[in-house]
Amino acid sequence: MRFSDQTVRTLPAGKYFDDSTPAFGIRVGKQKRTWIVQRGADRRIIRVGHYPAMSLSEARTKGKQLLSSTQLNQDRVTFEVAYELFRKTHLPRLKARTQSDYKRFLDRYYLPTLRNRRVDAVTSHMTDAIIDALVKTPTEQSHAIAIGKTFFKWCVRRRYLVRAKTNYTAENTGRRLRELDNDGILEVQIRKGHSYYRIAQKEPALF
Repeated sequence: MRFSDQTVRTLPAGKYFDDSTPAFGIRVGKQKRTWIVQRGADRRIIRVGHYPAMSLSEARTKGKQLLSSTQLNQDRVTFEVAYELFRKTHLPRLKARTQSDYKRFLDRYYLPTLRNRRVDAVTSHMTDAIIDALVKTPTEQSHAIAIGKTFFKWCVRRRYLVRAKTNYTAENTGRRLRELDNDGILEVQIRKGHSYYRIAQKEPALF
């Protein structure tokens, strides 16, 4: 089937692929129409975006980028492998105390849970669980957030990820974090009477 705006709009529930762009398709559900690409020997499905928020031409362009990305050669990079390279190439640029902090937080909180996970298979739910476990130690929690953000953004630069996984929730006492995500989108919410903020980014296109 060759996709057009009309065919995409009227497709019944199911999974369809575009004849003009191999491995690019759309998954039609009861409530959502999701652009997808299928790649790798395991035919893994990766979400590109949703229709009609993302047009056919936009989705096709983004799908081609995902399919041609050098990330295709790095599908099996685990968190542990990426972390070892992070320690060798990124941490030496930092001050000794900062290096020690990064190693402590990543070794203690992230590595035990994510060690054997492919980096591109780590979801925001997994990182949320790690951060939520530190709710009784707000300072430790805020440091874990900051260090996790830095690590996953580094993974984006290495092309292990398309976008950073930084959909975190945290408590703090009167301090706001102001940081732009990869798309320049920042969300900060302050609840009246509570020392609460949330930094949110759009979900990665991988999931």
